Amino acid sequence: MCGRRTLVKKGVSTESDRVSPFFFSFPLLQPPLAVSIVGRGRKMVRRERRSDEDEMDIDEIVPDDQVDEPEVESEVEAEYEGEEEEEEEEEDVEKEEWAETKRRKREARTVQSPAEWRERVLGSSLPDISIEFEHDVKHSLYPHQKEGVAWLFSLWSMGRRGGILADEMGLGKTIQSLSFLSAIAKAGKAGAFPSIVICPLTLVDNWQAEAARFLPNLKVKLYRGGKEEKQAVREEVFESVKATPAGQLDPAYPFDIIVTSYELAVKDIDFFSRFSFRCAILDEAQRVKNTASVTFLTLHNLIRRSFSLLLTGTPIQNTVDEFWSLLHFVDDALFPPLSSFDADTPSVPASSLLTSEVMEHIQRSVMMRRTKKGAMKSLPPKLEVVMRCPLKAGQRKLYIDILSKNKGDVLKGANISNTLVQLRKCCNHPYLFDGVEPEPFCEGDHLFEASAKSDALVRLLSVLLPARHRVLLFSTMTQSLDIIQDILEYKGISYVRLDGSVRGDDRGSVVRAFDEDSASVFLLSTRAGGLGLNLVSADTVIFFDSDWNPQVDLQAEERAYRIGQKKPVLVIRLCAKYTVDEAILQRAVRKLSLAETVIGTGQPTSTSAQASAGEEGEGEGTSIRSMLSFGLSTVVRQAEERGEGEESSEEERGWEGG
Repeated sequence: MCGRRTLVKKGVSTESDRVSPFFFSFPLLQPPLAVSIVGRGRKMVRRERRSDEDEMDIDEIVPDDQVDEPEVESEVEAEYEGEEEEEEEEEDVEKEEWAETKRRKREARTVQSPAEWRERVLGSSLPDISIEFEHDVKHSLYPHQKEGVAWLFSLWSMGRRGGILADEMGLGKTIQSLSFLSAIAKAGKAGAFPSIVICPLTLVDNWQAEAARFLPNLKVKLYRGGKEEKQAVREEVFESVKATPAGQLDPAYPFDIIVTSYELAVKDIDFFSRFSFRCAILDEAQRVKNTASVTFLTLHNLIRRSFSLLLTGTPIQNTVDEFWSLLHFVDDALFPPLSSFDADTPSVPASSLLTSEVMEHIQRSVMMRRTKKGAMKSLPPKLEVVMRCPLKAGQRKLYIDILSKNKGDVLKGANISNTLVQLRKCCNHPYLFDGVEPEPFCEGDHLFEASAKSDALVRLLSVLLPARHRVLLFSTMTQSLDIIQDILEYKGISYVRLDGSVRGDDRGSVVRAFDEDSASVFLLSTRAGGLGLNLVSADTVIFFDSDWNPQVDLQAEERAYRIGQKKPVLVIRLCAKYTVDEAILQRAVRKLSLAETVIGTGQPTSTSAQASAGEEGEGEGTSIRSMLSFGLSTVVRQAEERGEGEESSEEERGWEGG
């Protein structure tokens, strides 16, 4: 019997979504995506998704810094006659002012030498982590959390512009942030509020829940949802400000903290730019790792705040320049644009500025980072294992066919991304391709025997589940989760599932169902399930495939390995042997090594920095082609030895050196 699935169809509503202006001259809102969820069988879902396949999969294989961010539209059709022209004039003035500001900054750019800058950075004062502070958090802080709050409180007391709390995932950055806000609220006249928290959409509810748990008296307002929900927040703010007593300098806001997503913060910046926030907290701050992105420029330039607190467990994901972007966001005076260091070139590489001496100072004056190994010695151990699974016969033939069909384009540097997606799908399961699975659909051992990784997964679960282990199973492809779901149903294994189609309001109920032991396996898409979940009831994490960005996988495994975990944690990565899967894992090791070198020990070596920059610079470069050809000669030889196909031609063998 075929399982049931959910299909999400996206389209843009044509309804004008204009909000009447009042007091703040509120912006015009873009219409939300119209979403409909329809139950379908897996085969029907897979066929209907085919037209959107490349669009869906491209984010899985292209580095984050190569994906264009959606631009913020400046105009939406006005609903009321006579106001459109006035609004357009206001927007034109704003654009002209922005352009003029950028021009003045370019003309006033002062060129400084790296030596002068280094002297200035090393001369900056260090925070006092022994400083005393008071807070109202209803929870005992761990020693490393007390130290983190003291460090932030000292930065605030010194009049610094912000800091980066870069603790490893699972060490409690949220509670440290709330304790910091509580501490500065009790310390002086300026107070801590109003403050703003900007985070991924999936974490909005988590911030509200954590605030209610640790600071129950804190007034938290969520800014999210559709037109009516956001309009209600705006009207509440307006009425509260209008009721501010005469003579009171600060407006009376109906909240202490307002929480919103990165997307809405950018889209509705005309609303948020009206506030003067005491503190702006950016959770998962790697979202502002690119100084040229719309997100960075909008939030950095238009969110008015006294203090910036950036939270991230992954301050470096791809290159050292990304880390510089975070430093620049926090303090653009101390960490100016890289272009300000050389008048003759567009910019100097951040790796040449961040020497070991400078990094050591930065990690005390601007950034604080602790690891579980150093901060939480009571945490149980974590064991990581890579299972290299030889391709099944059908997978080998399909793998070779994909490369042969696309060889000409790839060698010319074209169509590489699509080819890489197809190879990754082949490594996961051949049934992800039309016409491979027997028709009509029926359950049976073929569901897992056709794929090396699915076969290995079934054997793993047959050992883990009887021993009462509880499993988080991640995949970057929801279509792979569809097939795994069919396998679990066929084998009678209880499960729950969370992917991007699950609404934020429903995420909590899915997590509770797993925590209450109603399921043994939790199926999660890596991107949707890798943030904001506390799943310490699981002690085993299995990656069916690896994300292009290794930091995303790290965030996912930290759902189980974090404060509160009482059992040893086993992390298993399934990898198709001698394929692009292995190449991606090797690339991940190099990227993680770069981050550890910079953040852990100081200066990156020139070799590692150049290698990283080269890999991230061109999605169609030599490094990607070498990933495509990784292990091909072995795969072809195995196919020939088993008599699974005709011998390859000399031209096909030439792939390995291409």
